[in-house]
Amino acid sequence: MPFHVSAGLVEVIIYSSPDDKKKNRGFCFLEYESHKAASLAKRRLGTGRIKVWGCDIIVDWADPQEEPDEQTMSKVKVLYVRNLTQEITEEALKEEFENYGNVERVKKIKDYAFVHFEDRECAIKAMQELDGKELGGARLEVSLAKPPSDKKKKEEILRARERRMMQMLHGRGGLDWCSCAPTHAAAGGVMRGRAPAAPHPRAPCARGDYGLCTFPTHHTF
Repeated sequence: MPFHVSAGLVEVIIYSSPDDKKKNRGFCFLEYESHKAASLAKRRLGTGRIKVWGCDIIVDWADPQEEPDEQTMSKVKVLYVRNLTQEITEEALKEEFENYGNVERVKKIKDYAFVHFEDRECAIKAMQELDGKELGGARLEVSLAKPPSDKKKKEEILRARERRMMQMLHGRGGLDWCSCAPTHAAAGGVMRGRAPAAPHPRAPCARGDYGLCTFPTHHTF
């Protein structure tokens, strides 16, 4: 991976596809030892001259995380379930989770889902029992979902990101994006909180907000 051209890189986080572990999801998070190192890396990687497996990349700051307070989280009855394969349906998830209590509804979005329980204690029990369990050939990652953050603020963040993307594309005179996803387990992506890089401007992993579908900049995911 070409990110060795930037100094101070501490960690690279890449999410593989639940359906094919040899493929990534088209983005990654790069974490640096300091904001200065991330800023220099963003500038260098965002020139348009550096490619990841032959693909052009877009580099931008990852959205900051806003963690709900303990009082808010203590009322959550919704589980965030990720790493789901395509074959896992909402009905299959409901059947699996109803072994631990009454499930009001299930909403699956691509490779993650939100499971709404009637009772919080049942949700906690299901989380403890099913986190790490294999379902459909992949290990489930189950956690309490985070209540949706302020919608207006989130929309402002997304609009600002879109403007930055358009400015970068305009500055490069347009990009010839790769039409097929790389088959490597690690493909280029987004610089985390301190700097994202992605082969094309598409959403990463969801953060676990269950009010609306968000760009996955954390939680992962």
